[in-house]
Amino acid sequence: MKDLYFSADDALLTKCMELCGETIYPNKMIIGRVVCGQRFVSDLKTKIMLHDNMSADCVEMEGAAIAHACYLTKTPYLIIRSISDCLNDVDENSSLSFRTFLNLASAQLTKILEKLILSI
Repeated sequence: MKDLYFSADDALLTKCMELCGETIYPNKMIIGRVVCGQRFVSDLKTKIMLHDNMSADCVEMEGAAIAHACYLTKTPYLIIRSISDCLNDVDENSSLSFRTFLNLASAQLTKILEKLILSI
């Protein structure tokens, strides 16, 4: 591959940014670099290292496969993640339980995806 990064589709990203401004928590949206790996990153030292060395805003395990497939087939794509522990937030203590976060994230993403699909 000649490219090191997979970039989201600009039109989808712009539309999503507009729609996120209409959700419950618009100030919580982060547009940034997602790095992918084969493990869940929970320790603070690794989070800081990934943020400092790769300018990573989050780590996940699935998006790169989707991005790569879209890259190869020249298909526009956008990865939308709900993040419970941002890499640029170096606080080890979570303010929400996983269950509370899951319910909130599901509701938020549903709103965004419904609006995005209807606008396309």
